[in-house]
Amino acid sequence: MTRNFRLLALTPLALALAACGGGDDATSGTELTGEPIAEVPAPEGQTWTQVVSRTEEGGYLMGNPDAPIKLLEFASLTCGACAQFSQQSSEELKSEFIESGRVSFEYRNYLRGPQDLIAAQIMECGAPERVIPLADQHYARFDEFGQALSDPRMQQISSLPEDQQNAAFAEISGLLDFFAQRGISRDEALSCIADEAKATQMAEQMQSWNSNYEITGTPTIYINGNPAGVTSWDAVKQRLEAMGAR
Repeated sequence: MTRNFRLLALTPLALALAACGGGDDATSGTELTGEPIAEVPAPEGQTWTQVVSRTEEGGYLMGNPDAPIKLLEFASLTCGACAQFSQQSSEELKSEFIESGRVSFEYRNYLRGPQDLIAAQIMECGAPERVIPLADQHYARFDEFGQALSDPRMQQISSLPEDQQNAAFAEISGLLDFFAQRGISRDEALSCIADEAKATQMAEQMQSWNSNYEITGTPTIYINGNPAGVTSWDAVKQRLEAMGAR
């Protein structure tokens, strides 16, 4: 990864927050074509939402790793449409689909710019099982995050020395306080932000995703290896139910 990506001057946030979304969310004509799939019991003493692992491609998989229906989301932490999908889907996706063992959910932090990289580096500081809940909590307070990004001090970050820019963004955006309240200390977060090897790895992962998937915006949803072409939870839910997750 080049330093230009990591330390790119911060773009106007109204533009950054708007440049996401896409997909055709028409749901008419979706029929229950697949036979209902039987529930799959979780390992003894666990629920499927407690079964989380990091995947070889750099995502975070929650649920039955052998689930017959595999839901994959590429999401940006600065994307309002991603926040909307999380807010609409989080509770029902876990309780009705993942917990049944019929559906697994893989979340991948997609980097649309340096702001995403900084937030994702902090989010991925901790254990794998914390990433998806932290993403959901971040998206739940997305309006507050967006307001912080409108802080006039954001426009001054690019004038700081390069080695201070990322920490300044994390401070002004409220990310340091947000994650500190959830168990990732400010010192730990700043250490993760400064990890150039991890930043390079994440940028290279994204380049690999761009080569291997049709990512036209965020969120981009795949179901069983195929692009869903929809981005709303209602539309995705209908697809899952039609495939037998009911």
